[in-house]
Amino acid sequence: MARTDWAAPGADTIDQITTGRAALSPVPAKKESVEEIDLDKLDDNPDQPREWMDPELLEELATSIVDRGTRQPDQPIIVRRSAGDRYFIVMGHRRKAAKLRLRDRATATERNLWSTISAIVRDVDDEKSAFMALDENIKRADLTPVEEGAGYALLLARYAATVPTKKALAQRLGIDEQRVQRMIRLYEGPEFLKVAILRGVLVPAPGQADRAKAASTDVAPKRRQARRRLEFKPAMEFLRLYEQLAKQGPRSPVKCEQKAAERTGFWIQRTLEEGWSLRRIEEHCAGAARGKAAAPSPAAPSPIAAKPAYESSSERFVVHLARCRQLGQAERADVRTALLAAFDKLSESSTFNGAGASVPGDGSATPGAT
Repeated sequence: MARTDWAAPGADTIDQITTGRAALSPVPAKKESVEEIDLDKLDDNPDQPREWMDPELLEELATSIVDRGTRQPDQPIIVRRSAGDRYFIVMGHRRKAAKLRLRDRATATERNLWSTISAIVRDVDDEKSAFMALDENIKRADLTPVEEGAGYALLLARYAATVPTKKALAQRLGIDEQRVQRMIRLYEGPEFLKVAILRGVLVPAPGQADRAKAASTDVAPKRRQARRRLEFKPAMEFLRLYEQLAKQGPRSPVKCEQKAAERTGFWIQRTLEEGWSLRRIEEHCAGAARGKAAAPSPAAPSPIAAKPAYESSSERFVVHLARCRQLGQAERADVRTALLAAFDKLSESSTFNGAGASVPGDGSATPGAT
């Protein structure tokens, strides 16, 4: 789903991000030069709208930087001077984070390769820096709707003298006023909805079941996972559903909101795990608002769980049933396949109990595991 369709950018690939960055790359103006600045002298912009960085995307960016090496130098970040010899980042927080990862993993002899970053130093004040940071992230589709809404709310609160209204803010950024209003509405929404937008859920990447079945090692293969986040249009549907449910029933307002959060949160997690289409989500939310959708099980987990359902090694295989209950049918099949593969490779020094876990020969098992 394109950004123009109000999609969250969580599904963007590194290639897509790089393509967008190429068109918006900071180019030094006349009399500006690119400097190499020590990573330890860089401070995050206090007006940076990003609330969370996806570790998977950071890892991909770090790998991309390594692969390019010196053949294609990094695009410079934008910084402004702070106190002493320090700098605030205006644009480029994620690139700095990726380089820090490379530096921390480097050997002592290679550490200097990743200790600096190319940067353009610009003389801008706090307000201009805040607008530049938000504008850059919007154009590159680097923010989730919640982070974008947080950026708008911050600018309205901090710079009310120059942007007193949402309309004035939209005009200054060159975007639609309705977009500003909707993003702020999501930012001010319930916490469980914001978590689903920012982090979503981890689901097995396509083809994992087949790879696990074909494994021939003692240890079950590490499954690649993909992060599935709630995009803008589904998020708005669930926000409207939550607000409608919170007003229903004879309970107190607090109890109504709690019940609405439980029901809405259950369906959000299910739609993410099962990959529902926007049309199905719209139809479900319309039915749920009229009381025609099936109610969630009382034991249904609240979003968002990302702990592994099983742990394996050459000595044992531990299945956590409480976590398995949060998995969809395909993910449970992966657990069963991995369990069978581990069972086939049990050494003679181990035994297998009927509850679903391999244990050492002395019969001990991980406390709290099944």
